Amino acid sequence: MSGLNTKEIRFGAHFWALVGFGLLALSLSWPLAAHLPTELPAPPVRPEGSGFFERADLDLLVWILAWTARSVVLAPFELFDANISHPARNALASSEHLIGMTPLATPLWFATRNPILTYNLTALGVSVITAFSLWLAVIEEEKAPVAAFVVAALFAFDPNISLVWVRLHESAIWLFPLVLLLALRVARNPSGPGFAMLVLVTAIQFLAGAYLTFILAIFLVALSPALVLEARKYGRSGLLPLLALACGALLAAPSALPYLDSANPPGSSLERILASGARLSFTDSIQRLFEGSGVLLLPLATLGLVFGRAPRSLRFCLAGAVLCGALLAMGPQGSLIPGTDLPGLYRLLMDTIPGFGTMRAPIRFLVVSRLAVALLAGFGLSFALRGSQSWRPGIQKIMLPTAIAVLFAIQPAWPLSLTGLLRAPYTTGAHSWLAENGVDGAVLDLPPTTQVGDRQRETGLAMLGATEHWLPLLNGYSGYQPPSFWMLMSVASQLPDPAAFETLCRFTDLRWIVAHFGRMDKSEAAFVNQLPIVERARFGRDILFEARVGCGREKERLLAQMEIPKPESLDGLPTTELPLRDRHSEIVVVPLGASEGGTFRRALVTVTNTSTKSWPGLDIERAGRVELAARLRLEDGTVIKDYHMPLGRDLAPGQSLTLEFAAPGAIPWATSAVEFGLRQRGFGWFADRGGSGIERFLLGPDVAG
Repeated sequence: MSGLNTKEIRFGAHFWALVGFGLLALSLSWPLAAHLPTELPAPPVRPEGSGFFERADLDLLVWILAWTARSVVLAPFELFDANISHPARNALASSEHLIGMTPLATPLWFATRNPILTYNLTALGVSVITAFSLWLAVIEEEKAPVAAFVVAALFAFDPNISLVWVRLHESAIWLFPLVLLLALRVARNPSGPGFAMLVLVTAIQFLAGAYLTFILAIFLVALSPALVLEARKYGRSGLLPLLALACGALLAAPSALPYLDSANPPGSSLERILASGARLSFTDSIQRLFEGSGVLLLPLATLGLVFGRAPRSLRFCLAGAVLCGALLAMGPQGSLIPGTDLPGLYRLLMDTIPGFGTMRAPIRFLVVSRLAVALLAGFGLSFALRGSQSWRPGIQKIMLPTAIAVLFAIQPAWPLSLTGLLRAPYTTGAHSWLAENGVDGAVLDLPPTTQVGDRQRETGLAMLGATEHWLPLLNGYSGYQPPSFWMLMSVASQLPDPAAFETLCRFTDLRWIVAHFGRMDKSEAAFVNQLPIVERARFGRDILFEARVGCGREKERLLAQMEIPKPESLDGLPTTELPLRDRHSEIVVVPLGASEGGTFRRALVTVTNTSTKSWPGLDIERAGRVELAARLRLEDGTVIKDYHMPLGRDLAPGQSLTLEFAAPGAIPWATSAVEFGLRQRGFGWFADRGGSGIERFLLGPDVAG
């Protein structure tokens, strides 16, 4: 391909490059290509046992993509009022929106109505377009097809970028290089169509997700001096490319408004960020760039920085982007000057840019460094080929096979593991019936999740099932759950208690209950005999019930409480700090052992109010609510885990309530103890403030289940 002229590069080579990238995507993801409609790529196994979070995130992404792909056409103005976590408004804003993926996902969704196939083809397509976009950017500066193909493949299919196709909200950087290419064209030779194309492509990339909005902004800020200097070389001010980028950002800006309107997630931004991953030093950040294909790309990037044909300003700005990404990856604990208290770049942006502090896992900013390294590497490889006229043909013959071999070698696992989805009747029975017969009303899928990680697999399947009928679903999973969510799930876990049903009926539009009795320790007869429901369909041990009473009469009260909370519970009890005399309880715990793999501990916990005053337990997640709490202590007294679960009702003196408590996380059974007690959110544990009621027992092999 090295002898192609510019015209041939624009047509023939582009086509074959795109084909080559497509074949690489199918090969590296094998055997997914043989199961695109029915399976998903499995997240890599993590030694720290965090795999269930990544699995839950994948289910969430599948649902988001299907919801967004459908809604941008059928109900664009209701897009953020998604059908999970009912009745919360703006439910989509509790996680990513992936609107920028709709140019790919929407045609796929309407052609197939299959959320799994839509996700798989979109995720693989994003990798292909990422590679092709980088190919175009390198070709634009170097006119070196072989170098462009090799570098684009090494970058786009590196597992640090593709993320094994399970984290689309991070890997969807498909248009970053194209934005740079178009911006350089507008700087050098502005035209109306070129300006409009830059605006459109920039807007689509900004709409890829909330996190990627910040990441793209950092990349463009680092490259903006090169755009201005390049324009001045052609006698222009450099304002046009910057204006086009700004217009693209403005087009995407409305997607940020629901995030600003949503309730702030609990806990300080700094606490969430510091808890989201390992702390990196600047040296650690740079070392991470050598992972995967970086060990080949970084030396080539050094050549490109020094000897590349691309403008010097562009090469130096790319080097600045490498530095910028590495500094941001350190997170808020980093300092601009090592060994000093001078705030780092991340902390400065966190303190000045609205919403920046909601980003978890600062290491995601390393993608800015990786992309800049890849672009420089393209320039460097092109230089190396130019300087080896006599043996260039031999090098070109081995470059591509070598790059492909490296890509296969750096994959976490190949062939790729697949999820092994649970199939009918669990995912297709009751939800398919609702798609054909269900009208109005909200759906509750049982058993519910009551803790992050607890029954997360069932929640993902419920969300997948909801893509068949699109009725409102009380269940859900997202990055930041709405403040009503855990209260309603706690209430749902108490079914078939009539009081729990009444609470759900008051505050939601509950009409349909999908009960998977094969996964619950509750009898069918108890539901039918105690609740005003009627069986409508049966699929093995899955039963679909319909409520015989109208629900939702106090839904607006719950929504109002989330928007402008009153200083009282939903049943009118004050949520002010309880005095010592009203912080007394009795706790009885019956351990149920560990669930699959020993990952979660479950226990039946009976709470009795032994005070003289009722507790405000029926409330959204905010200060003043009384809730069941659990914490794990090491032998030295250090608390290593702290969980909570809403009571789901106000508890009067003498009243008791039994909850099934499931705590997520890998527990060191033989070295820790668990404590159960009551706490008032914002005011601490009852027992820590002079109250009573705490149950403590050792965890060891004899109780690990």
